[in-house]
Amino acid sequence: MLISARAFMFVAKGIKIAAMDIVHLNGQLLPADQAHISVFDRGFLFGDSIYEVIPFYQSKGFRLEEHIQRLEHSLRAIQIHTDVDWNRLLDELVAANGGGNLSVYLQVSRGASEGRSHQYDGDLTPTIFACCKPIKDIYADGPDSVQGIAAIVTADLRWHRCDIKATGLLPNILVLQQARQAGAAEAILIRDGVLTEGASSNLLWWKTVCFIHRNPVQRFLAE
Repeated sequence: MLISARAFMFVAKGIKIAAMDIVHLNGQLLPADQAHISVFDRGFLFGDSIYEVIPFYQSKGFRLEEHIQRLEHSLRAIQIHTDVDWNRLLDELVAANGGGNLSVYLQVSRGASEGRSHQYDGDLTPTIFACCKPIKDIYADGPDSVQGIAAIVTADLRWHRCDIKATGLLPNILVLQQARQAGAAEAILIRDGVLTEGASSNLLWWKTVCFIHRNPVQRFLAE
């Protein structure tokens, strides 16, 4: 049995759990070390899953409705059907982790089959997982606190449906490791002579008096 209190501490089996360890899994809030999924979950076996990352400042989601719209776009694109109150799920998770400035990671997989098979039945129950980690309130520090980072430029080897936020991020992982080995913090991706995205960030720049960003077409990360 899990008990919550205003102090945002949880008691499970008589042991106090630090608030930041609380995750959401399939409708339950529980300590991370008690959250388990099937070894046949398709997100685990195939990356048959999508995700969204949403920053919360002072416990309020930043452009929350836009993030939820992008989440639902990804779900529709891979034909995962859910009936979830995302606002409630997120608010409850943020509150359970003490509120404040948090980054929420939300992942939905197609669910678990009886075994490993590329084909799937349409009646699978999706696996819904979410967790939090603290983030710095960059808006409180002002522009003078911003520091530049080094980056490399490398080929964009991601798949061509980047408007779907799929969890299969191996190309991103490999180029970020390449950047790290080169003493840089980020990799800027290029495809067909066009800068697309950063491996773990959006790509934006100023040109004269115009603010330019990549359009959310299929080969770019969705807004």
